[in-house]
Amino acid sequence: MAELPSDLHGRTCLVSGASTGIGLATAVALARRGARLWLVSRDPARGNEALEKVAAASRGDSRLERRRATRPTHTFLTATKN
Repeated sequence: MAELPSDLHGRTCLVSGASTGIGLATAVALARRGARLWLVSRDPARGNEALEKVAAASRGDSRLERRRATRPTHTFLTATKN
């Protein structure tokens, strides 16, 4: 597995399945490196819990947003492109 760059400031990452498991671990790792994150979760309550965990891991300068996907991810990405 490739290593992530240590500094991801200025980068935006969308993490689907961010409320648990590998998605949550990925979001935390990206937040620690300074990335701006969009967390996608089908369950708003679990998404909010994940957002708190990711915010705690953040360097403090990451902008964190929670998005609820009600459509397939590729449709969600197209709709949020702008």
